[in-house]
Amino acid sequence: MVRQAHHDDNLILMKSTLDYYHKANTFKLSQEFDKAIEHYEIAIHLQPDFVAAYIALATLLFKLDRLKEAQHYFLTALEYAPQQFEAHINLGKLYQRFQDYSQAEKHYNIALSLKSDVPEIHKDLAILYQATGQLNKSIQCLETLFQMLSEVPVHYGLLAAKIYHHANDFEKAKLYYEQFLTQQPNDLDALQSLAALTFQKKNYEETIGYYEHLLQHPEFTDFYTLYMALGLAYQSIQKRDDALPYFYKARKQKPDDSRPYYQMGC
Repeated sequence: MVRQAHHDDNLILMKSTLDYYHKANTFKLSQEFDKAIEHYEIAIHLQPDFVAAYIALATLLFKLDRLKEAQHYFLTALEYAPQQFEAHINLGKLYQRFQDYSQAEKHYNIALSLKSDVPEIHKDLAILYQATGQLNKSIQCLETLFQMLSEVPVHYGLLAAKIYHHANDFEKAKLYYEQFLTQQPNDLDALQSLAALTFQKKNYEETIGYYEHLLQHPEFTDFYTLYMALGLAYQSIQKRDDALPYFYKARKQKPDDSRPYYQMGC
């Protein structure tokens, strides 16, 4: 009888725990996040080894940018389930946000050992290795990522362009920037990066085209850099009369900067 009563109590507790967990999921879907957090916490209190509740709560907190709390619940989930994939991949992302790259790499690699066919891990590792200057590893992850995908998402093309640009593989970087801009022709980041790349390659005619396009961009704000780049590009192709107005404009942007004065005096 005692054993049966204990079994019945466990069933009641489990049902109550699941009720709170499912209500939390419902509140999350309706974007009542405070109520969702409260119900996940109650579910965890009722059943401290309820890993799914830890993961759901941590994921929500991560989404809300409450990073330290999210970290706590992901780590707690791993105490009960050390091979929990979602905890590892999200801890990788969290530690990357904290710029703790060694911990981020550790958790990404554990996630990779658990599920090697998830493209997101290779993408995140490519970004991590780029941030830490390990460009060969970054490119390897990028190439593995693209091999896994039947169709490459648009934003991955911009990622590839930036990684190859960072690695000074200007031809591949330019190719990916241009492919990306065929689909997102007004993307400010890509336009600025491609303009800078063509300047690095001394393709000054192309540089002028991209920077003049940026002059018309409604979100562009770094006019000093743009005017200096246009001035230098025109000057480099022996069009000093076209260069001077841009150096004057740069001087107006930053009157205390000596560089426009120097270029005007050259």
